[in-house]
Amino acid sequence: MRMRTPAARSLFACSCALALCGCTATQSRQLAAETPTPPPVQYLGKWGNAGGDPGQLGSPRSIAADDLGNVYIADAGAPTPYIHKFTHDGHPLYTFEPITRMTNPCAMAVKPGGAIYVMECHSGALALFMPDGSKLHTIRSVLRLPPKAVATGVTVDDDGRIYIGQSHPTRIVRLATSGRMIGSLSGAKVAESLGEVDQIAAGASGEVFVADAQKRRILRLSAGGQVQSSWSWSAPESTVSGDGVSGAELCALTATSRYVILLTGTQSAPHLQIWASDGAERFSGALPIDSELSLGADSPTLAVTPAGELMILNPAGHQVLRYRINLQ
Repeated sequence: MRMRTPAARSLFACSCALALCGCTATQSRQLAAETPTPPPVQYLGKWGNAGGDPGQLGSPRSIAADDLGNVYIADAGAPTPYIHKFTHDGHPLYTFEPITRMTNPCAMAVKPGGAIYVMECHSGALALFMPDGSKLHTIRSVLRLPPKAVATGVTVDDDGRIYIGQSHPTRIVRLATSGRMIGSLSGAKVAESLGEVDQIAAGASGEVFVADAQKRRILRLSAGGQVQSSWSWSAPESTVSGDGVSGAELCALTATSRYVILLTGTQSAPHLQIWASDGAERFSGALPIDSELSLGADSPTLAVTPAGELMILNPAGHQVLRYRINLQ
């Protein structure tokens, strides 16, 4: 048998390694070609059970996610109001009962670090809770609502500043982490520039986004409240009747460090729109849902986990719809 020299053995080993690498690369390319590209917005399923016990959804009103990916739901309850905490896929973690009854906890947010803010939109009061459910305090003097005024939402930026939206008349209140008021945007000039504050959401670097459903536009504000830019959205075809009159339209807004996400359309034909923070459109299309599912008459609310999962609370169905955003 012919013996190979050390140099020959080394050359033979390198040739084998190259052949093996070539085979692996080919297999990888074939596997990549066979693997379908996921859609930009991918439906993952739904979770949630109707009921009046802890971990069940009796009368859910708003949803939020923390920086660990946990999901919180404010539930007006029948008969007991609750704040529920779940994993992103719907496993109940704990439930606590607020001391003060919530009749319309229409908006909530979770601060980096875990503090929970729940807006009671009938009274304009803002309740603050610790992550374990213990109550810090309730801020009742922030919004002294006139008869026709409506508290429309609460959001918290990365620095812990709290923003509360109000419509009829237009107003945005800014609070420090402690709950102390640090500013307010109001008056005729503000109303003229902002329109109606139907939804409010904090993005990155202190930016705040406002959705004005009547004018169908998004405004990007600085932390100080100055309008930096704005863009419009078109009414989906499903909201326009044969005579050209627009029907009832959804308006649910959330934002991340990269995206501004709006749910519009109608309850039976929801439409999702996603923009970069500068207003560049990244996605516009029908929201993928089960054929038998309708979002119902109660307005849905949105939250996004750090892993990029979009959670849509469907109050009528007592469920949370899960989606993965696959935009690059």
